[in-house]
Amino acid sequence: MLTSLVLTLALFASEPATTEAPAKSAAERDKETVCVDVVPTGSNISQRVCKTRKAWRKLEETQRRKAQSSLDPSNQVRSKE
Repeated sequence: MLTSLVLTLALFASEPATTEAPAKSAAERDKETVCVDVVPTGSNISQRVCKTRKAWRKLEETQRRKAQSSLDPSNQVRSKE
């Protein structure tokens, strides 16, 4: 009986507290700074780049559009015969 009581108390004592942080709005999340280690082409030394989440999304979208336009056949330069 005492053993089960001790085990039960130990179980409840080891559970983490469930205090939830208040949810952040989208505008607050956009202003958070995110840092990423980037290794530039031709280098072995990484650089730490810090930007807001909004700036990272804008950069990703720009790169995606550039990559898509480079694959678009209508943008290809045709050689003169």
